[in-house]
Amino acid sequence: MYINNKIFCMKLKCVISLCIILILISCVSTVKDNQREAELLPPQSEQEITNDTEISSDEESEELNLEIENPEEDIEETEELIAVEPSEEEIYLALLDNIKITVINSPEGKKSQGFNDRFLFSVTDTSIASDSNYVEDFKIKITYPVAKKGNEYTFDSVISASNADGKVYFTPPIFDFSANTNLFVMPYNLETQDEKVLEKEESMKIAVPFKIKTSISSAVLFIWEYNELNKPTGNSYELISALRAKKIYNVGNAPVNESSDIGKPTDYIYKENYEIIGSSYQYLIGGTIKFVDRVTKVDDGYKAHLIADIYAIEMKNGNKVYENVIENIEVGTNWNNAVSKCKDSLAEKIIEDLFYSL
Repeated sequence: MYINNKIFCMKLKCVISLCIILILISCVSTVKDNQREAELLPPQSEQEITNDTEISSDEESEELNLEIENPEEDIEETEELIAVEPSEEEIYLALLDNIKITVINSPEGKKSQGFNDRFLFSVTDTSIASDSNYVEDFKIKITYPVAKKGNEYTFDSVISASNADGKVYFTPPIFDFSANTNLFVMPYNLETQDEKVLEKEESMKIAVPFKIKTSISSAVLFIWEYNELNKPTGNSYELISALRAKKIYNVGNAPVNESSDIGKPTDYIYKENYEIIGSSYQYLIGGTIKFVDRVTKVDDGYKAHLIADIYAIEMKNGNKVYENVIENIEVGTNWNNAVSKCKDSLAEKIIEDLFYSL
């Protein structure tokens, strides 16, 4: 409605301007006709010219000459002033220059439970210096994930129009997967495929965090830490502590958990542990944590650089549902402090990623 009104006003202005210009052209043409009629009249004798009808003053002659001089040029200049009516695409592009889409609310969802709040966007016209510069009935396209395979998402789109307050609400459906990606919001004009319009809309696209958190109830871990000499030293205590800090208490090391098993196929690790614990645990989380390089002395202390190669398997079916490589760098006051800080913050990163990826 807002866009249609604006288009109507611009068209009305064009029509009024055109009428005024046509009137000016008509006046100039009349002057030209009068001049031609005067040229066709027979010349008057000196006796027929009386003092009462004589038009011989210099001022009057100059005024008359100014009025009829070069009427053809006047018509050409006037015709150049006729405005070309802008297309709907041009009007829409001009409108987009003043449109601002703002993210008001970006909620977080839960796997198999949905979102407890709605995404909220506002559409405003920045050319209007007022708190009530909301744009009604402005269409935007919302592109969001609808499926997930591994770390790859499949997206779909919906078109929504702003209400009288310039607000657009969006509630995603309930999904059976976790997510840590973005949805995208942009202007959308269904009635045009104009290249300039499409490029302008694309340039106004906004990325909005789209997160769906999974629920981890229990897990066994097969994660081995390495020392600076790249030798395995033991299981990751920091990762178990990070899970328990998230109130996941049913966690521990996997029963089949020897250094000689490191590097063996994940199917083997799963089957060996499944024979002992079955599906009494939700996930088997495995992998390694290694030093990227030795701890080094820097200006403000010591720098530790670790890398984790982690995977997760659902115990109920043996499906690998997670795989990722995560790095972390920390600086501490000494060697022990730097390594400890790096392990703790790396464990936090791993857990956070697991919550939005499993």
